[in-house]
Parts: sequence; structure tokens; C-alpha cells
Amino acid sequence: DVCSSDLFDIELIKDLCSIADLSYEIKPIPHFDALIPQLILKKVDVLAAGLSPTPKRERKILFTQKHYEGESFYVIAKTGLKEIKELKDLSGLKLAINDGYSITESLEKIEGVELLSLETPNDALLALQSDQVQAYIVGEAAAKVLLKSIKSQKLIHYKVDSEQEGLAFGL
Repeated sequence: DVCSSDLFDIELIKDLCSIADLSYEIKPIPHFDALIPQLILKKVDVLAAGLSPTPKRERKILFTQKHYEGESFYVIAKTGLKEIKELKDLSGLKLAINDGYSITESLEKIEGVELLSLETPNDALLALQSDQVQAYIVGEAAAKVLLKSIKSQKLIHYKVDSEQEGLAFGL
């Protein structure tokens, strides 16, 4: 059984299973914080959920070799937000971020940043549209999918390079 909450990882799992002639079942787990416990409890066999193998997570579970390196992130905002070129430019902003996103620790170190942690990209976009936050921080792979689906909305985005660890499957 495969737990997945990341579209890129789902497609990769499907391709790998096809090549290896393996069957699989996708089991959505709605809360990011429940992913690792579900694996530890053997409710799933693999976590395919856009996970970065952080030192904290590596103390709990094993990871595959990284299949996506050093992901950049995107800042999605309504028009009028100042240009964002690096993390420190986020100082003083209220930001939406998805539960479990590994860049959270870096954002928490920036003076004046307030984070609103939300379960899904749709929740974050709603928070942005309703002015609960000034911007939404999202990983590059997810941002590319989101930006295609929200073309009609008056939003701007900035790509910012990150020192993130990359992505791997949890085992």
C-alpha cells in the first residue's frame, strides 16, 4: 500500500510499479502529520508524499535515495506584494504554508514572519484570496500544477532558490 499526497510522487510510483510489474493501492492520508505514524504502524508500505528526508524524520523512518534534488519554492501572492528574491524578503509577512513542509523551520527563523499552517493547497489559496495571509509558500513541483489551475486569478508568483534537502520516498 502506498500513501501519497503529492501528484509528482503518485506518477512516479505508478511508473515504478508498472516497470517492476507490481500492484499498488493509493491510500490518501488527509493530515500530513499522520504520514509517518501510519508507516510506523504498518498501515502503509511506502510514503509517496513529497517528503524531504530531514534529520528529524530520518530518526523515525528510512528513506529511499532522493528522486528530486534541492527544490526551489514559490511565493504566490495577490498583485501588489513586494518582489521576493530570497527568504529574508519575507520578513514582516503573514504566510500560508502546508502542514509538514520542510522549509517551515527556515521560515520560522525570519524575524516578523507569521505562519498559518494549512492542510491543503486549496486551503492556502482560500486563505490568500480572503486576505487571511499575504502570500502562500509552496514547493516548486506543486506550484507548477497550481499555477496552471489558477491562471484566471489575479495572482503573482516569485521563484526563490532554497537549500532544501530534496524529496524521497519514506519506507
